[in-house]
Amino acid sequence: MEKLIIGVHPNEGTMRDRNPDVPFTPEELASVIKECADVGATVTHFHARTADGAMTHESADYQACFDAIRAEADMLLAPSLANVPGYTIDQRVANVLGVPGLPRSRPEFMVIEMGCASMDLWDPVARKFGSDNRLFLNHTGVQEALLGKANELAMHPWLVSFNNSWSRAIQCQLDAGHVGQPFVVQFVLGGPEFPAAHAADLNGLESHLAAMPVGHRYHWFVSAYRGDLLNVAADVIRRGGHLSIGVGDHHYEDRGAPTNAELVASLADLAQSLGRPVASAAETREILGVTR
Repeated sequence: MEKLIIGVHPNEGTMRDRNPDVPFTPEELASVIKECADVGATVTHFHARTADGAMTHESADYQACFDAIRAEADMLLAPSLANVPGYTIDQRVANVLGVPGLPRSRPEFMVIEMGCASMDLWDPVARKFGSDNRLFLNHTGVQEALLGKANELAMHPWLVSFNNSWSRAIQCQLDAGHVGQPFVVQFVLGGPEFPAAHAADLNGLESHLAAMPVGHRYHWFVSAYRGDLLNVAADVIRRGGHLSIGVGDHHYEDRGAPTNAELVASLADLAQSLGRPVASAAETREILGVTR
């Protein structure tokens, strides 16, 4: 079995009200990611944020994050695209192009969500949605265009699935020859606040695994948005998958609101207890086929 790769999701669009360890600025992001690298993380997915925590999709802001992270840690980068409603394909990928004329300044991976979803969050206590109009739209044409951009830019596809319909779309795009290889599939589980994804429990994991693409070689990760990944982490480790965790996905208040690095360390300790070593950055590049 391959060594376990641990990814970290340090911020997403999360604020600090329920866990203070959410980095905003490039310097904060780099500091947190270095702490995570020191305890076993080798891949990171993140969003560029302003000093007050607002989202920014500016290329310069993302480049500042790339530079700051790479100055502090040996980490593979899989940042968010500029997924803004109404943006063209070129606008959506502009933030990951890197420095003009320097392809190596780009991230290693292009993260592509392979479907459409209502992103409204559910409040299980108040029993109501916090919004009623947050729609994420990646129809088939967008998927194919983004996959083409990944190939054009020599970036490895990181394909995200919330549920079986997204995984079936991945299978179709694979069979059509639109996905460059090697590639990654990330299965996202959803906690009580995020009904768009399969539940963040063993049944949800089984649902994802039942729809895994066939006939192609790839590597699969599991994360949990607004849910506790640690509830299924041991099963993922035993089955040969990889894991991505962070306070950007979930605040983990029930576990004392740990830091990003503490969450990564908990996965590394769990893997060690189960007899599966954690991959170094060099080993992660070899496993995932990242040569640059």
